[in-house]
Amino acid sequence: ARGESPATDREISKELKLPLKIINILLEKLLASNLLFQVTSSQGRRGYSPAIDIETLTIMDVITAFEQPTDKCIDVSAALEFKALEDRLNTFTRSARNSSGEGKLKDI
Repeated sequence: ARGESPATDREISKELKLPLKIINILLEKLLASNLLFQVTSSQGRRGYSPAIDIETLTIMDVITAFEQPTDKCIDVSAALEFKALEDRLNTFTRSARNSSGEGKLKDI
């Protein structure tokens, strides 16, 4: 929230009632997906803050970010099968964004 210092992994773990190990895995994925950024205070306290406006962040934004490939060692973009799969996934994503279940993450 505005004016608050960035939450630490331990604070997030306590708030969500999830093990610290799971929180750290999720934080790493959120950092890699550019949904969070990490800050370190002058006291050496490491915290996490949203990298985008939480007022506009949707459930589908998070799902889409988590589903992005992190390792592109095999280029299959020219394969006909890949194009067909990509078209279907894009249709699914559009449908999910327009569904009644989609909403702002802050409203959950």
